[in-house]
Amino acid sequence: MANKKMDRDFFKKDTIHGLMKRIMYKKYLQAYIAKTQYEKVKYAYKTIIIDAFAGAGRYGPQYQWPAEIEKYGSPLIALMVALGFSHRKQKMPNVIWGWEGSCKNPETELRGLSKSNRMESVRIDDSCDIELIFIESNNENYKELTCNVEILLIRFIASYYPSCRYGRVKSDDKTYFSFTDHPFSIHVRIINGSFETFEPPPDLEKSGVVSLTFLDPFGYTKTPMRNVQRFSPGPRNDILINFMSSYVNRQVKRNPKGVAALFGIDLEQIAERDKESLSDFVDNIIRSYEKPNEVLPLKRAKVIAKNYEQFLKKKTGTKFSLTFEMRRENNDILYHIIYITNHIEGVKSMKESMNRCSQVEDGMEMSEFYILRKGQKINLGNMDNPEKVANTVYEHFKGREEVKLCRISNFVWIDTPYLFRTKPLGKLEKGGKISVRHVCPSNSQRKRRRYTFPEKPKEGNPVMYYLTFSSENVTSDHPEQSFSSTADVLPSKVETSGKSSKGNVVKKKKVMKRKENGGTCASVKMNVKEKFENDARSIEKKVEKITDLKKREESDKIANKKIESVQFIENREKERKQKMKLKRREKSEKRKNGKEKLTSDRTSKENEIKKKMKLKRRDESKECDIENKEIEGKLTSKRKPGEKETKKKAKLKRRDKSKRFDIGEVETEEKVKSDRKSKEKERKMKMKLKRREGSHKCASLKVENKTGLESARKSNNKEVKEKRNIKKFSVERKRKKEIDISSQTNQKKPKLS
Repeated sequence: MANKKMDRDFFKKDTIHGLMKRIMYKKYLQAYIAKTQYEKVKYAYKTIIIDAFAGAGRYGPQYQWPAEIEKYGSPLIALMVALGFSHRKQKMPNVIWGWEGSCKNPETELRGLSKSNRMESVRIDDSCDIELIFIESNNENYKELTCNVEILLIRFIASYYPSCRYGRVKSDDKTYFSFTDHPFSIHVRIINGSFETFEPPPDLEKSGVVSLTFLDPFGYTKTPMRNVQRFSPGPRNDILINFMSSYVNRQVKRNPKGVAALFGIDLEQIAERDKESLSDFVDNIIRSYEKPNEVLPLKRAKVIAKNYEQFLKKKTGTKFSLTFEMRRENNDILYHIIYITNHIEGVKSMKESMNRCSQVEDGMEMSEFYILRKGQKINLGNMDNPEKVANTVYEHFKGREEVKLCRISNFVWIDTPYLFRTKPLGKLEKGGKISVRHVCPSNSQRKRRRYTFPEKPKEGNPVMYYLTFSSENVTSDHPEQSFSSTADVLPSKVETSGKSSKGNVVKKKKVMKRKENGGTCASVKMNVKEKFENDARSIEKKVEKITDLKKREESDKIANKKIESVQFIENREKERKQKMKLKRREKSEKRKNGKEKLTSDRTSKENEIKKKMKLKRRDESKECDIENKEIEGKLTSKRKPGEKETKKKAKLKRRDKSKRFDIGEVETEEKVKSDRKSKEKERKMKMKLKRREGSHKCASLKVENKTGLESARKSNNKEVKEKRNIKKFSVERKRKKEIDISSQTNQKKPKLS
């Protein structure tokens, strides 16, 4: 019961590592479905996607419908990607997901939607292009998942294809949805059961079927190796598994049998042992026979994940594998995502999605420590450094000749943590570390552009490229010898530990024979080739110098012509400006001569007018002075004799007042301060008196209130007693009446004989 509650509570919140895992799953499905369901492919594959631990389909308690696909659960992501691909196949714009959320449960939300496009009677067939199988053991999650799938179908059809219809068949433990109207061919099966009891569909063994099994359990004991093996019977069956390496590292000594079943180790053939010896035995096998003390504690989970990857490849018979590491907020390993496949195209598409989610350049891992504590932003782009990729390619193929481009791409995809791009090869060609020979198809005669590697022309067969790497610091005697990738040559660690493979012994014998017979043939060939390459490079450099000189001469000629033309134009402009200046001077001189005559006449007239005005002003001023003197004489005659003396006395009084005011200012300031202090004392005394009076009043009011309350209580008690007595009296009267009535009725009844 505790595990079921934990499974149920897990979907109420979301984490960063869970979000990155779903982004990786979404990007891989978009590439996977597009490659298997492409229109131009003559043979049509049937793609089956199995989600063995599906869950409820949506996260969070508010049951929202966001626009981002990665915010949903893995089953709804698979359904959305399938619907979006068949929608885009009709050359329609991308689907815009997301609707208004509701706080209702999925069941109540489904009841409120119209189901006019649903068909109840549906014929169940396996004839479809895309089949989605979702397995869930929890009953509540199973119910919510079925409701969420149907809500998504209803809303998608209503917004984009209102004329299409879908079918539903429901039983106790299974629900079946079919959406086969044009352009869709999708079946959805939801099963209420466990991964151990579920039997894989028989179509997996067919040649025209491609499948992906996604295993994301809550724990490590739910995916034993015997059950995982059943889902990879053919070469086109891929598996993506969430391996809880940190839990396995802790539970080896507590539960060795569960860990042995996870790795597929048979303990029945081994004799019975104690718990401690059994746990040590399993621990040694898991860690490639390394002693636990020799492996650091921080690297034990990583070593366990690598060995589980090798066990998976051996048990399922697959060639290629990829791992992605997830870390907690304290930078400890949480789990590893492991992918196994038999096809190089699966490696390419899965590595693209893993590299998008990785936050490290030289590996595939993501840590919540750098995002939550260090504040690093989530980068969903390519993290590869082209210079590092170029150095790894050059160190591996150094000194080899006529290496095909496809061989280099396979090495980068399989044996390195990088993505294959042609930009690093262009940098190597610029640095002179490689020389390229390309073979064009018969139809096209286009030349190759330097530092580029176009593979598919518009018409004809693809271009073939052969690269020769420079032999600086080469230690191998035979650079022409071809080596396959380490993923194909080297077996698993468990098989090759402590033993040498037969292929290496055969190669050593061949090398010894060549040394005995030929001696220095290979070194002579290398010297000849180096001389030829050096001569070719020197010729190329000379040709480049000659072309540069020609270009410079041509550029100098063009520059001289431009200079001459510019000088000619400048001279013409100077002559034109000089002519314009001469014309302007002549015009200005003529104007000056005419203006001088006019000004002389004007000045003479103005001077005469000014003289006249001055004379008039003088006469007017004299007349005004005479009038003012006459008025003053009249006023002096009218004034009283003692007026001047009174004015002098008033002036003296004003002076005395100003002096007295200066002396009295100081006295007034002291008086004001003393008045203020006396007023404050009076105010404080008044406040004290008021407070005393208020306290006396409050005490008197309290006494009155107490007496009033006691009197009210006594009166209330009297009233209550009177009411009780009245009730008792009424009850007794009723009882007496009932007794009288019953006695009367008994008297009236006749006696039976």
